[in-house]
Amino acid sequence: MNAKSLFSKELINFDETFTYGKVLGSGSFAVVKLAQKKNDPSDTKYAMKIIDKKIIKGREKLILREISILHKLDHKNIIKLYDVFETSKNIVIQTEYAEGGELFERIIELGYYSENMARKTIHELLDAIDYLHSLNIIHRDLKPENLLLVDHKSDIRIKVADFGLANFDKNMLLQTSCGTLSYAAPEILKNENYGKPVDLWATGVICYILLSGYPPFGGESDYELYESAINAKYAYFSPEWDNISDYAKNFIDRLLTIDPYKRMTVKEALNHPWISVEINDDFNKKIFVADNIKKNFTAKQKFKATVEAIKAAGRMTLFSPTNTDKPNPLTLLDSNEPVKIVNENQSNTNEKSNIL
Repeated sequence: MNAKSLFSKELINFDETFTYGKVLGSGSFAVVKLAQKKNDPSDTKYAMKIIDKKIIKGREKLILREISILHKLDHKNIIKLYDVFETSKNIVIQTEYAEGGELFERIIELGYYSENMARKTIHELLDAIDYLHSLNIIHRDLKPENLLLVDHKSDIRIKVADFGLANFDKNMLLQTSCGTLSYAAPEILKNENYGKPVDLWATGVICYILLSGYPPFGGESDYELYESAINAKYAYFSPEWDNISDYAKNFIDRLLTIDPYKRMTVKEALNHPWISVEINDDFNKKIFVADNIKKNFTAKQKFKATVEAIKAAGRMTLFSPTNTDKPNPLTLLDSNEPVKIVNENQSNTNEKSNIL
C-alpha cells in the first residue's frame, strides 16, 4: 500500500515501513492503533490515527486544521506530531505514543490519589494550556480522557491529546457549540461568543473530579445538567471534600466562574496559591477517589450514558425553559460518541478528497 508523506512528500510502501499493533481507541470516523517502524533498532512506538477518507468527505478542512495545529506544537505536555500520510483510502496521522495510558486508569490502579498529586497534574495541564494560549490556540475539548501519562512510571506527568476540536482565536470570536457537555463552559452552552477561558473552565471541572472522583455538575437528564452548568450549581460534599484544602476549593471556584471575563486566566491560575504554595503534609494524604471514578467514568462509557455531546450549533434551544417540546437529546444523537460539530472554516462539500 503506497502512502505519501505530507511533510517530506516522500512516497513509501506503508505495509513495508510500519507494523500495526493493538487498537488504542476508536471513534465515528477514525481508529487509533499502536504502530512501530520495521527494522527500527530503537523500537519506538507511535499512535497512528487512521481516518477513513470516505467518511470525512466534505470535511477535509477540519482534518487539515487539526494537522496544521499539531504541526505547530512542541511542548513536553502535548502529544507530538511526527508525520501525516495519505493512502488511497485513509489519512494516517502519526503521533507520539504516551505509554502510561489514560490518567484515570492509573488512578484506578493505584486505588487513590492525593491533593498534591492532583495539584502537580493540574500544574502540568496549565503549562500546556499556557503554551497553547500563547499561540492563540484553544483546545476546546479538555477532559480526563484526553490526559495521557508519559510512561508507566509516572502518576502525574501528562500529555494533552486529541486536538480534533482545537482552533485559533484571540478575541473571543468563536461561536460553534462543540465539545463534551459536562466540561463545557456556560458561554458555549448558551451559544455566546467564547475564547480561551473555556479551557480554564474545563480545567476547573477536571480538578474537581481529580479531588472527588465525580463531576461537579449533574442531574437526571441532559437538561438538568445543562441548567446546573450554566448556573455553576455545584458544592463540596462530605466526606470527599472534608480534608481538601481551602486553597484547592478557591482555585476551583475561580475557574468555575460563570463570567468568562472574571474567570482566572491561565497566568492567574499558574500563580494561584494552590499551585505555587509550599505544600504541607496534609497535601500528601491519600484520597480514595478510585471507587468514585470507577462508578462514574469507566466501563468504556466514561460518563457518556448521562453526560453526552454538546449538540450542534443551535441545538441547545432544546434545553430552553420556553421550549415546551423538549425531546430527550440522547434519542437524537449517538449516545456512545461525543458529537463534534464545527462550523468554523467549514469546507465545501465539493472539495477534492485528496487533501495532501
